[in-house]
Amino acid sequence: MKIGIVTLLDEKNYGNRWQNYALNELLHSINIEPENLYFWIRNNNRKCLREMIKRMCPIKLAYFLHAVSAYQIKNSAIMRRVIKFAHFTQKHMGSHLILANTYEELCNRFHSEGYDYFAAGSDQVWNPYYVASPIYFLQFVNKEKRLSFMASFGSDKIPREQVSVYEKWMREMSYISVREPSGADIVRLLTGKSADIFFDPTLLLEKEKWILLSYKPKSITLPERYAVIFMFDCNPEVLREVCSGWNIHLLILNDENNKKLYSLDPAEMLYVLNHAEIVFTDSFHIMALSIRLNKQFYIFKRTGFEYMFGRLESTLVRLGITQCIYPQNGDIIMHPIRDKDYEEINYQLDMEKIRFLETVCNITK
Repeated sequence: MKIGIVTLLDEKNYGNRWQNYALNELLHSINIEPENLYFWIRNNNRKCLREMIKRMCPIKLAYFLHAVSAYQIKNSAIMRRVIKFAHFTQKHMGSHLILANTYEELCNRFHSEGYDYFAAGSDQVWNPYYVASPIYFLQFVNKEKRLSFMASFGSDKIPREQVSVYEKWMREMSYISVREPSGADIVRLLTGKSADIFFDPTLLLEKEKWILLSYKPKSITLPERYAVIFMFDCNPEVLREVCSGWNIHLLILNDENNKKLYSLDPAEMLYVLNHAEIVFTDSFHIMALSIRLNKQFYIFKRTGFEYMFGRLESTLVRLGITQCIYPQNGDIIMHPIRDKDYEEINYQLDMEKIRFLETVCNITK
């Protein structure tokens, strides 16, 4: 059986590549052949000079200019990271990039006969503030082939002006599973349909598979004992003081000024996370991998993106480890999660993996 996985492609975002890899591995485990489909439609709406120039270029050149802009490639560290991510994608998932001038051209040109089903997910493919595209509701293929695997809205609500199209698109899905309870609430509110809720696939793929994927970076020497910060909004001074009290180094990841650490590929980043004593993050997928690797960690609310915190918090609530939310007015302890807690979490995630795979087998038989 062959399923086309329609997801976002971000050759700079660790979580984006990890979730894609994890979903592929889960499907491989039940003898389903996933083929990852990454779509890009030329933007014909924006009026700025840059977009006007891109509209005059051949579509492959237009996509290249789009990628340079989208990935903000402005120095060698970012360039190395994007190149290494592209190699990771090609090696582990394959790269099927489909370019079209318009959505109508895509619908007319794309041939779906070689696929038994298509699945949207598991990233924020339904985020109304980011994509809101019929592509990620699989409108370009027959209704009976439209599935979603752990699709995320990345938000607790849909803007009023987009409610009608979201209602139509979701009603026409053959099967829906989402990543957060709030996503299931949106589906039920707009369509009356029930959606299955599963954890993100990065949480379902077992620890041993992640460790097998990881490898030690050759370009850096890691301290014997260290903590890591991976944040999009970061002031590390308080955490430096905390780590100094624990007598461990603090490594700042995702910082262009730390070029070697910034340009790690997804497998190298796994190694760094797995050998850290504690992780501080405001990233959903860094949190998810910390959980699956059984690490000690704290999560922070990202300034300006508080509406996205619900997806992190709901995962911690479901796993019973809300003590990992950064205590702004309290003390940070080195071991917020006990070994016994992780034994229970690992069992819960393993059972969730079985439930997901059984569901996929049932809906595709």
